Amino acid sequence: MCCGVSCCVFCVQAAIAAFDDDTFRDHLHEFFPLMTGLISAEYAPAEVLRALADLFAKRVGPILGVARAEAAAEMAAAAAQARQKAQDQQRSFQQQLQQQQQQQQQQAMGAPVG
Repeated sequence: MCCGVSCCVFCVQAAIAAFDDDTFRDHLHEFFPLMTGLISAEYAPAEVLRALADLFAKRVGPILGVARAEAAAEMAAAAAQARQKAQDQQRSFQQQLQQQQQQQQQQAMGAPVG
């Protein structure tokens, strides 16, 4: 049972990764566009992107004959983690900025700032 969109996506990725080699190869053309679209999705959580990178490294890379697919997956996972950290920092900065603006508005109106 899924607890959210990212959980569902993660479960689907795990199911796809568990396909036997022939089934995976036969259906890769169907889910490859979805997987590549997920890479660029701004809302994709870091854990989903790490699982996707692992799927590319372990299953797609060997089919395509990509050397060092594991290293590429590690780099993709690190990039996803860095993106998540940057997004968290941006949200924190925006919250601080909003608080400062509210305090300035209260001061301009003569209300006590708490």
